[in-house]
Amino acid sequence: FFCLLDFSLYRGSVVDNTIITDDLALLDYMFSRYRVNFITGKSIGWPNDNDIIVRISFSCEPSKIVRVFSYMKKELTRLERVKK
Repeated sequence: FFCLLDFSLYRGSVVDNTIITDDLALLDYMFSRYRVNFITGKSIGWPNDNDIIVRISFSCEPSKIVRVFSYMKKELTRLERVKK
C-alpha cells in the first residue's frame, strides 16, 4: 500500500538551520531525525515542481505505521512555517 502526501505548505519552513526548499530537503530532514524514508514526488514523475509531494509505502503492522506518522507530525510541528 502507499499514499501520496502534499507538504507544499511547508516550502520555505526552517528548523535547526534547515530550510525546506523541496521534497528532497524534506526527505533529508525527516531521515536525519527518525530514519523516516519516502519517495520524492520528483522520483515518481510528479508534474508540478512547485509541489512538495511524497509517496510513503507501507506493508507492516498498523502500530508501526501510526508510530512513523506520529514522528512525522512531531517534526512538522517543529518547522516554522513561512506566512504567505
